[in-house]
Amino acid sequence: MNPVLVCPNCRTPTEYQGSGQPACSACGTKLSARADAAGNQAAERQRPLLLLVLMVFLASLATIGLIITFMTVTVPGNEDYIVDNRLATQSDFLVKMLPFILLYVAAVPIAYGLWKERPWTRPLLVAFFAIPEFGKYLTPRWSDAPAHAFIPRFILSAILIGLLSWYLYKKRNVVRYYNALSGLKSDS
Repeated sequence: MNPVLVCPNCRTPTEYQGSGQPACSACGTKLSARADAAGNQAAERQRPLLLLVLMVFLASLATIGLIITFMTVTVPGNEDYIVDNRLATQSDFLVKMLPFILLYVAAVPIAYGLWKERPWTRPLLVAFFAIPEFGKYLTPRWSDAPAHAFIPRFILSAILIGLLSWYLYKKRNVVRYYNALSGLKSDS
């Protein structure tokens, strides 16, 4: 992979091919192939703050959620479960907790991928937040809800997932970060 030089005038990254003196692809300014070209690549690979926050959040969610669920089910003397404000058996409790358990388990590989800087985390992050956000509308609570309660919440869900998608796929520094992880040339 060739080093990427950043033009001091227009801040456009240009890939250095290793022959002659490089020039900026956007404005034509002569660039010096300095020793800090690797530093420019490292700057592009610096993890954006929100991805760091998501990594910590997902790791914490998975750890705490799985530990509490495991302790709730395995602690001796804990045979009484309350589900929807009524007494339930352990199997009823586990059935009700299954979507949450799946969510906790799904958070583990995404947090690991963010920690190890894997490019496949981007679509998984969108799916991780979109599936529960829109899947809840298939539950009996929401499927029988009147339109005046359903539509504003659905619009809010779409806006939240849209903002997350914009951040992961359109925000310049995040796109540069994922392009650097994938080994692709940045277009910004």
